[in-house]
Amino acid sequence: MSNFVAGLIITGIGMGLVFVMIILLWGLMYLMVRGAAWLETIRAKEKEDEEEAGEPVAETIAAPDGRKARAAAAAVAVALARQRAQVRPQQSAVSVSPWQAAGRAAVLGDRASLFTRKNRGA
Repeated sequence: MSNFVAGLIITGIGMGLVFVMIILLWGLMYLMVRGAAWLETIRAKEKEDEEEAGEPVAETIAAPDGRKARAAAAAVAVALARQRAQVRPQQSAVSVSPWQAAGRAAVLGDRASLFTRKNRGA
């Protein structure tokens, strides 16, 4: 076997390993995205179950004329209204990572340098 054939074999093995690793990383990223979506649905279901379980049922309070039931329902309505009225910080729909912010700042800095005038004497 000549040196040329040995070099081709080694090159082929190296290229094959590179493509195998690329496919492996692609599969890993796919699984991570699917896993994150799965966890998100589980958390949403748990939150929904907690909200449903937290709702009081007025029929469970026994009162002959229903005053206690009405008072409890009013108290719950006031508590829910206060909870909904609490100020919550708005989350932006699109979050910018620090890398994106740094890249955008660099681009804006480059653009600004295009319009600045250089001294002729320097």
